Amino acid sequence: MRMRLRKVMQGILSVTFFVVIFQCIFFLAGIFLPGTCNADGAFSLSLPSSLIIFFSISVLLLFFFFWLGEDERSLSFAWIILMAAGASNLLERIFFGCVYDYIHVPYFTSFNAADAFLTVSIVYFFIVKMQNKTA
Repeated sequence: MRMRLRKVMQGILSVTFFVVIFQCIFFLAGIFLPGTCNADGAFSLSLPSSLIIFFSISVLLLFFFFWLGEDERSLSFAWIILMAAGASNLLERIFFGCVYDYIHVPYFTSFNAADAFLTVSIVYFFIVKMQNKTA
């Protein structure tokens, strides 16, 4: 029980730390980089904000419980980054009504640092899981 509580506190503090980092990047990007306010959901799905917020909170809680059950240390860190990136985008949506996208790739899309870290952590999950499957 004590170890579980310790892991929960470690997770909350770690996610909070990375959310602060992502929000600092967001603040600096807002000053120095032109961007767009993405009021739609992921992949430009036009959904009501309340539904996006509800879904985001649900997924973050689901990720938190997956993280609690994770034994592999490298995947544990990836879960933390995934939750922090999601929480960062969620906070932007709650407080500003949109997610500020400031990285523009011509002929592709616009995104932010949290989106990039989300994608990298998911790709990392697939790589580790595929390696474990073949081993």
